Amino acid sequence: MLLQGNRNEGELIRFYGRIGENIKGARETRMCSQKEIAGIAGLSQSQLSRIEAGERGASLYALSRIAKALKVSPGELIEQK
Repeated sequence: MLLQGNRNEGELIRFYGRIGENIKGARETRMCSQKEIAGIAGLSQSQLSRIEAGERGASLYALSRIAKALKVSPGELIEQK
């Protein structure tokens, strides 16, 4: 499905924000730094920072790598809490 109009763009921004919050929460629960998780996941610290801030989305591959680094399922990072 192609994104059309501001409504869908807003939904996408909220979706990225939710994923970022879930990643940050899981990381902080495990008392890990962005640098540690990014290194394990094969990302730069700045990439992870931007994902956590909701400034950019993570590819499915990156999301699966982050989830593995955090020892959670990718679904846990996507779900609405």
